[in-house]
Amino acid sequence: EGIQCCTQLAELCLLFEGNKVTGELEALSMGIRSCSRLTKLLLRFQGNQITGELETLGKSLQSCSQLSILEIALQGNRVTGNLDALGEGIQCCTQLAELCLLFEGNKVTGELEALSMGIRSCSRLTKLLLRFQGNQITGELETLGKSLQSCSQLSILEIALQGNRVTGNLDALGEGIQCCT
Repeated sequence: EGIQCCTQLAELCLLFEGNKVTGELEALSMGIRSCSRLTKLLLRFQGNQITGELETLGKSLQSCSQLSILEIALQGNRVTGNLDALGEGIQCCTQLAELCLLFEGNKVTGELEALSMGIRSCSRLTKLLLRFQGNQITGELETLGKSLQSCSQLSILEIALQGNRVTGNLDALGEGIQCCT
């Protein structure tokens, strides 16, 4: 509820790595939804006991169209949910220069397609980190590769999908990376 009142925030950085923070993503997401002037959003909650669904966080990003830096680090929590709403939220963040989604060791599900559509809308990206090791993500590498074709300004790219159910051919991913000149 506290963040909901901070409607003039330009930067919001919540860094609580390695604590015993508990709670639901939903309450935080509702607060972020009110902060439509945000240009930088860092949520670092690695190694806590956070639960909740990604859907509400994704929906809250839809009101943050001025974001240039977005980092969500939830490694080692108990986050569940689907990438679809997160992808839809990112799709509204067309000003993004840096996008870091670090969700290792959770129970995130969903298709790469939705996230890829969001990335496709972010043609100004210079840094893209996607770390989803040990989740339950499915989908084809082709859609991710095609989304990278619109990210010609990328200078930093890291994709870590070990331990998921991703299939496909590296050709499209390679073609997308070729566009990052």
